[in-house]
Amino acid sequence: PKFIDFIFFISSVRLLSKEQIKNHINNLINLQRSYPDLIRGYDMVGEEDQGHTILFHSDSLMNAFNHSKTSNGSFDLFFHAGETNWSEDHPLSNYGDSVSAFENIYDALVLRTRRIGHGLSLAKRPDMFEYIRERQVAIE
Repeated sequence: PKFIDFIFFISSVRLLSKEQIKNHINNLINLQRSYPDLIRGYDMVGEEDQGHTILFHSDSLMNAFNHSKTSNGSFDLFFHAGETNWSEDHPLSNYGDSVSAFENIYDALVLRTRRIGHGLSLAKRPDMFEYIRERQVAIE
């Protein structure tokens, strides 16, 4: 029997350019196709007010989303969203993205995230908890 096992979730830092994220995701998808039991997901990390939002990278993330839909459950998306220093501020990105940190949670849910990293801005929207619980989205 297998007593020890591991899988990888590959992540990118959200402050990277669109081209860099696109390259990361394309390389990740190719790697995941070669090692579907080992590479199991993608995460974009970092506070939204210190980098780009999910919407900013939506073209590349849609590629990852489409791959997740055709992977027979072997590949999922995970996002740090609503990750801010002050949940009551809902600050916009310092990079000029016109989406608040809280709206980033919506975008993560549209992409069927399996986990929301931090999700601090959810404190101001308890109505979202039921939706998240029904879809069994973990909050880290």
